[in-house]
Parts: sequence; structure tokens; C-alpha cells
Amino acid sequence: MPGGATPKNSGIAGGQLLGIVLQGGLAVAVINNILIQNSINDAVDRQLLRIGLDGSKILTSLGTLYSRVKNFDTKIQRFEKELNANAKDYFQLNK
Repeated sequence: MPGGATPKNSGIAGGQLLGIVLQGGLAVAVINNILIQNSINDAVDRQLLRIGLDGSKILTSLGTLYSRVKNFDTKIQRFEKELNANAKDYFQLNK
């Protein structure tokens, strides 16, 4: 190590080397943190996309179900009108 022959210079050089090592360690920690955050963000984005697609499928199914229920309700109303008409006819015939 340059200047290592004197204790004062070797302490300064050792401190500088320690500073470089610590800065390198901090840089690695920051990079790892960024990589972890990117990984988490990607996972969250995938989950949100899946939730959106599932929600779209649910809305489509609800629309189809509503249409079928409405159609069924219309058939019931027609049947009810027909029953009422038949009941009136039956009542008129049996007076």
C-alpha cells in the first residue's frame, strides 16, 4: 500500500480504501433494492391485469345472465296473461 511505511499515511490510505469498499457496498445495495422494486412492480402489474381480465369476464357473464333472466321474465308474463285470459273464458262459460 503506498505510504504504508508511516502509520499516519497507512491510516489515511486504509480509511480511503474502507470508504471505497463501503461506497461499493452501498451501490450494490441500491442496485439490489431497485431490482427488487422492479420485480415487485412487475408482479403487481401482472396481478392487476389478471384482476381486470377476470372482472371483464364477470361483467360479460352478468350481461348474458341479465339477458336470459329478462327473456325468462317476458315468457312468464306472457304465460300469466294467457292464464288470466283462460280463467276469464272459463268463468264466462260456467256462469
